[in-house]
Amino acid sequence: MSHTPGPWKIIRIDREMTGSIYTKRTRICTGILDDMKLQKEAEANAHLIAAAPELLEALETMERLAGTPMMEDDPARVAAQKALRKARGEE
Repeated sequence: MSHTPGPWKIIRIDREMTGSIYTKRTRICTGILDDMKLQKEAEANAHLIAAAPELLEALETMERLAGTPMMEDDPARVAAQKALRKARGEE
């Protein structure tokens, strides 16, 4: 399984209610905000989604660099491995 390569960018379709995340000509996702009270939360979610390719790349780099036996049970490494499995559709 392979994801759409980044960078992903947030593009607002209208001023407050609808927005999309794109890379070049590919739409990654679109959201419609139907409760203005959740606008800040929706915007934070959009930024997190848009950062996904860079976050995945950072975790993969950290995993390569932390590949020593001494680090096998490190809680941060275990959490990173779990997130990588989830991102790859393995969990």
